[in-house]
Amino acid sequence: MVIVAEDTKSKSSDTTKKVRYEKRKIKIAYGACMQHKNQYGFVAQELEQVLPNLVSTDSSGLKSVNYIAVIPLLVEAIKEQNAKIESLEADVKKLKKGNKNNARSDSEKAEPEPTSTAFLYQNTPNPFTVETQIKYFLPNSVSQAAIYIYDLNGKQLKSLTIENKGESSVTLKAQELHSGLYIYALVADGRVIDTKKMIIVE
Repeated sequence: MVIVAEDTKSKSSDTTKKVRYEKRKIKIAYGACMQHKNQYGFVAQELEQVLPNLVSTDSSGLKSVNYIAVIPLLVEAIKEQNAKIESLEADVKKLKKGNKNNARSDSEKAEPEPTSTAFLYQNTPNPFTVETQIKYFLPNSVSQAAIYIYDLNGKQLKSLTIENKGESSVTLKAQELHSGLYIYALVADGRVIDTKKMIIVE
């Protein structure tokens, strides 16, 4: 069997180590019968620059590649690539785990421990159908405080007077308002500390 390589133009799929795989048309001779089949191979001139021992040139200048000798090199390259991929996957898992821990830490920081500053928490549960707890913190320096309930148009619908200092909460019953989206605000000594949203569902 005689294999004759024809030079054809094709795009490189990988230029690593200057070795390029190409889709080339190979003429395979069986006696007087010639068949054309599409196969994959190396550009002999480029492979020769990297692995000269695997390329031979005949008296007419035609170059041929020893593909049998290439196989173990490709197997070792695949093993090395797989090892790198596994290492990268392990690094990605570590990064994902670190991001989850950071997200958990940020969530914990979202509701800091009470300090000397007034603070309004998100009501729980939210949305609610029966009642909800609105938690807050007020330092002893605050004289007057209340939680005000508004509709989306900014109209004040209800006020909950706060008498307890420190960390405490007030209860709002769903039956006191219609179902819908509302805004509530903590006001201490005439200053709006914070506002949040809550939802009442039927």
